[in-house]
Amino acid sequence: MSKLERQLEEDRALRDAARGMFARELAHVKNETTAKALGERLGNVIGAKAETATNKAVDVAKDNHKALLGTGAAALTGAALWLFRAPLLSALSRWNGTCKKIEGAQTDPAETESLSEDASDE
Repeated sequence: MSKLERQLEEDRALRDAARGMFARELAHVKNETTAKALGERLGNVIGAKAETATNKAVDVAKDNHKALLGTGAAALTGAALWLFRAPLLSALSRWNGTCKKIEGAQTDPAETESLSEDASDE
């Protein structure tokens, strides 16, 4: 076998190996770009980010637990006021109406005139 024939066989072997490697890589890329594979990859990325966010939230909660408790208490109070707004507003309007009646009784112009007429009659 001559030197050129040996070189040709080596080149063909390298070409065949490269072609086989390319075919395997192409099959791998085709498998990785299916809807299922992309969904799994996306799920993994989202899961990792959610885990990171959860860990950061836990760290913040540990560092600022008193502030979070105060905020939670304020949120609960606001929610309770919102849920019971109708009974609270009706009670407040009844109380406000009672206050206006009391104030009106003291400064009612009709009563003031009748009182002054009664005083002038005497």
